Parts: sequence; structure tokens; C-alpha cells
Amino acid sequence: MINPLLYSSIVPVIIFENADENKADIIKEIKSKSGIYRWVNKLNGKSYVGSSVDLTARLYRYYSLAHIMVQSKHSLICKALIKYGYTNFSFEILEYCNRKDVINREQYYLDLLKPKYNILSKAGSSLGYKHTELSKERMKGTRVLTVEHLTKIKEHITKLNSKISITVFVLDLFNNTQIEYPSIRSAARALNASDETLRRHIINNKVYLGGLRPVDIK
Repeated sequence: MINPLLYSSIVPVIIFENADENKADIIKEIKSKSGIYRWVNKLNGKSYVGSSVDLTARLYRYYSLAHIMVQSKHSLICKALIKYGYTNFSFEILEYCNRKDVINREQYYLDLLKPKYNILSKAGSSLGYKHTELSKERMKGTRVLTVEHLTKIKEHITKLNSKISITVFVLDLFNNTQIEYPSIRSAARALNASDETLRRHIINNKVYLGGLRPVDIK
């Protein structure tokens, strides 16, 4: 059960009670925005506070099995998402802010809330960070996942990702033609670009190589 005192000192901009069922709404809400977010485990009340100048790109990573599996080796929140599942987490936007302010505002919430899933107490880059003995203890208990468990996780995230459909139209500005792709990933592969690069061009409405302009259509 979540400790109600955790909510008493702040009023989030918006709360999504089920990070699984509300994924499409979350992506729609945060599109092209920067700010501070929080994951809250509804079973034990533990939380994680983070910030991003591109919340859309950040959330796509959280909903990527490949990403959270790699990050779970040194990230408590990714480890918890795998263990408990998205259904047992709520997702909150604590604050939207200018890109230049995200680190300072993240630090404010880290100091205020002291979230249990945050290993670092300082906002910003962890470059060169060495785990303290306490953080090492907190990371202990990482179990070797069985093939069966990994398969279930993959099936779950695949099902989750299928709930939001993104069609990408790539416009050829020179020939005045367009090609439709069923997903950002398929469009990125066709253009020999990364998913993140394509998303960035979509968000900023920028022309890609050779006069091609990708457009995100929900």
C-alpha cells in the first residue's frame, strides 16, 4: 500500500494510475515536452524520480524490453519494472519545465521525496560514479532470469507496445510523394537511421536526408 504522506507535500501535474493500461495516454500527454516524472510502485510505495528534456524519447526507452533488461543491471527502477510489471506502477508528471531547468527541478524533488529507487542523490550525469557500499547492497539480489520468465516479459512488453499505433508517413519533398510505414522502427530501418533520430526529426518537424520529412501520425 502506498503511504499517503508521499503525496501530501506535492501535487503532480497529472497521475496515470496504471502504467500498463495508460501507456497510450502517457505518450500523448508528454509529447514534445520536458520535465520531471515519477514512477511509483503501488505495492510497496517505493518511487523513482527522473527528468528529461525529451520525455517522449525517455518513456519509449522505459517501454523497451532491450533497454530495461540492460539497465536493470545497475538501475533499481528498471529492475523493479521487470519484477513487478507496469500494471503495479503509476506514472506521474511532477512538473513541466524549460529544458535548462530540468536538472535543478529534479534535484528539488530528489531532496523533497528521497525516492527509494534512486541510487544517486544528485541529479545529472552519473559519469564516473562509483557505487557506494550501500548502493551495492541495494542492488544485490539480482536474480538470473529463466528463459521462461524472459519470454513472458517479452510477450508482455510486445502486447503493451501494440496498444499504441504510430503510423509514419515519409514525405519526399523533391518528388512530392510519400511512403507509409507501420511504425517508427520500420521507417527508421528503411531510412538507415536510428529510432531516436527519426523521433527527433518528427518532434522538431525537421527534414531528413535527401529532402525526406517524416511525420508522426497517431
